[in-house]
Amino acid sequence: MLSIRANLISVLGIVLLSILIVPQATKAETVTITTGSVGVTSNIRDTLFFNFSGNGFSANGGDSHAPASVHQYSSPCLSSPSLCQPGDTIFPNSLVQLTAESGSPTSVTFNGTTVQVSWAAQDSFLQFTGPGLVIPSTTADLITLTVPFEMVGTISVHAANDPGPVIFSTTINGSGIATLTLQRPAGNPVGYFIGAARYDFQPAAVPEPATIILLTTGLGGLAVRRLRVWRSKAH
Repeated sequence: MLSIRANLISVLGIVLLSILIVPQATKAETVTITTGSVGVTSNIRDTLFFNFSGNGFSANGGDSHAPASVHQYSSPCLSSPSLCQPGDTIFPNSLVQLTAESGSPTSVTFNGTTVQVSWAAQDSFLQFTGPGLVIPSTTADLITLTVPFEMVGTISVHAANDPGPVIFSTTINGSGIATLTLQRPAGNPVGYFIGAARYDFQPAAVPEPATIILLTTGLGGLAVRRLRVWRSKAH
């Protein structure tokens, strides 16, 4: 009997120790990104950089040799066999996969704790969407356009032996202004492609004080009017 008890205590001790030692994945509530930016440059080679934060969370890093699978524009400039022409409608839509240059891990900070991340698991994505823009009629070699965007994404942080177990994950969202840089290919004077896209996050707009005062005044007036009607009916 003593042997059985000893074995049982030993097993329970091992289970408890494993719970304490093995990192448990943490699923955080959705984080709203309010500052920073994400940029993608497509030319001779693809370059990705990111540095954004919000609600105690931040991520930063980049990849100057990002593979073609890292991002995908939903724009006729790259999804069509032909280049974009003045009068065509383009969108700031893109799917960006976070990566880091080999040997240069990036970092994620959440609630004061910073973790080095290599993004080797390839399971962190940002989806940008926004309204369409018409390319203006021009003969310029370079065109810069700005448009609002919305972003949703998933961030997964793995253990040091990335892509090891997930130790932290969260969904994120945000909005701001996208800047699209269109350029003509060298030696090809007809048409444009998106040479770069930059997404600058901004805090959500809050009502101006005057708007709040007007709203409060309007609600107060409505309450007084209803009180008068009730009193008149009571008499």
